[in-house]
Amino acid sequence: AFSNCKYLGMDSDEFIDLPDTVEKIGEFAFFNTGFYQRANTPSSTGIVYIDDWVVDTAKEKVEPKLNDNVRGIADFAFDESMFNDQSVTNCSKHPTALCLKLPDTLEYIGYASFIGTNLQHVEFSANLKKIGDFAFYESFMGEVVEADGMTSTFLPFELPEGLTEIGRSAFYKNFYLTEINVPSTVTKIGDFAFFDMGCDAIMISVNEEDGKMTMQYVETKIEIADGDQELTIGTKAFYGCQLLVSMDLPDRLVNL
Repeated sequence: AFSNCKYLGMDSDEFIDLPDTVEKIGEFAFFNTGFYQRANTPSSTGIVYIDDWVVDTAKEKVEPKLNDNVRGIADFAFDESMFNDQSVTNCSKHPTALCLKLPDTLEYIGYASFIGTNLQHVEFSANLKKIGDFAFYESFMGEVVEADGMTSTFLPFELPEGLTEIGRSAFYKNFYLTEINVPSTVTKIGDFAFFDMGCDAIMISVNEEDGKMTMQYVETKIEIADGDQELTIGTKAFYGCQLLVSMDLPDRLVNL
């Protein structure tokens, strides 16, 4: 609808305020617009589907407002978006983590929906069924740099029981993601799903007495729960996880 309208006359301090009656935002509706990154989703219970919000050129930080009726985040929804500190509240894993809490109604995360974002953590919906291909491709998730600007905390990722599919390259090149669980309900892990996971996670420590700094890589851990559902793991799903020290393959695995 407004694709490539970079110069619509919007002041940098203005933003789009969508009406509460909106139920669906169509493909590429605000693609390549200079103001899209400041758009707010309606606060009413009417909107149940977010479709293809593409923000390839977004430079400013965004504050997404996903109400409790959102069932799906579709393709390229927050592609390369930079989230601000007001985007997140009450992260259970770390008090200052840039963390997005997804509503419990959310059932799927679409293709490349959070590709290249600056999110450090995501708290997933209890009803999530599918994480799409390239959903968190080349994101910065897992690492929180502490206030001293040197040391880091690495956060474990908890995927919800009930999740059935992790798409192709879903967590591809998440270099700082060091620990993740795969619940018993997952039946498919796509090709390259965790490619190069955790390979750049470095823990820095400083000796208080002499001030010397030491660095060491953080070990990567992947837990795949056993269960009644057969599991298929795609080509090179864990390729490049050079620091992987722990992963037990369950009896339900039928194809690797």
